[in-house]
Amino acid sequence: MKERRCRVIIDNESYNNLASLELVEKLGLTTRPHPHPYYIQWVNSYDRIKVTEIAHIEFSIGFYKGSLDFDIVPLQVCQLLLGKPWISENNVVHNTIANKYSFKYHGSKITLIPMSATEILEADLERDERRKSEPFRREWAVSNVSTLSYKSDFFTK
Repeated sequence: MKERRCRVIIDNESYNNLASLELVEKLGLTTRPHPHPYYIQWVNSYDRIKVTEIAHIEFSIGFYKGSLDFDIVPLQVCQLLLGKPWISENNVVHNTIANKYSFKYHGSKITLIPMSATEILEADLERDERRKSEPFRREWAVSNVSTLSYKSDFFTK
């Protein structure tokens, strides 16, 4: 099992946990039909998108490890979107002024801090360089996804 990084957004306004179609395809994740297909429009400004599939994805952020069912949609700004279902399940508290998300995991407090614009740019450049040097492999067998969009203060110096 290889680890891959992806961009994660936490959105306390989203009623769904979402995964990008590109992530699911590149990692070759198994999908299943959505038990209650629905339309979503806010993903882009002009089309309604029908959500018809789900993928179960294991991921980690720092030492936090989780697994969820994600609705699959063609996201462009991130690969995983953690919405109200994840926030509620983990009793996550959002400090809106500092834009930090905190919760307890195995008795330890985790605080997720957003990346700075510089960190996002550096990560994007690193990803582009990696893409140039690695040929696209459709057979990536990955179930552990790490985040680039939020970092745990547990690992911050």
